[in-house]
Amino acid sequence: MSESIPGGKASALSRRELLKRASVAGAAVVVPGAVLAQEAEAKQVVIHRDALQTFSPAEADTVDAFVARLVPSDALGPSAVEAGVTQYIDQSLAGALQSNAPDYANGLAALNAAATKTYGAPFAGLQDAQKDALLTQMAANTVAGFSPDSRTFFNLVREHTLQGMFGDPHWGGNRNSIAWKLMGFPGISLDIKAADQQTNTTTYVSEYKRSAYDWDEFKRTGKAMS
Repeated sequence: MSESIPGGKASALSRRELLKRASVAGAAVVVPGAVLAQEAEAKQVVIHRDALQTFSPAEADTVDAFVARLVPSDALGPSAVEAGVTQYIDQSLAGALQSNAPDYANGLAALNAAATKTYGAPFAGLQDAQKDALLTQMAANTVAGFSPDSRTFFNLVREHTLQGMFGDPHWGGNRNSIAWKLMGFPGISLDIKAADQQTNTTTYVSEYKRSAYDWDEFKRTGKAMS
């Protein structure tokens, strides 16, 4: 997505802005505490159609199309879809973010209804320019049919995209730590070499790029941590 795509209101939401916001928040703490408290087991990453817990295949296609316009694949790095953001949202809606499941069911239906009314096809079937135009209108809160409104749903998906893109890979997003690599963040590591601590560098000498839960010290068993 280019600099013309909006953020929360009518400002630009670009990969550069996403990186800046994630850097300010801290890549290791982008995901809220409720998500980190969710019971989860390590599982192999597979194509979303074979691993859906909340979305239907059609809904997953719509989410793919949505998040791919928020963070597209470009010269800077991979897209939100490649990073597994849809899987993150789908799995989280079956767990710690389950209270948002109705918001997605209603919001995705409203998005497809608006796309069909305006362009004659569901959102996933639109041209990129058409998707961007509709998302721009949603962020500006000018698209009817959403409850409570289109901006609220846009911001919800944007927030979950940030979580899935830059959070700990343990939760289904940031696949293979690709967003951390994009930022030059070495991951949660017990091996912090002197070169890793230098400022103004994106080259890390540590051989570790792990989720916190890959370390034996942080293995999760039994009940979820509070």
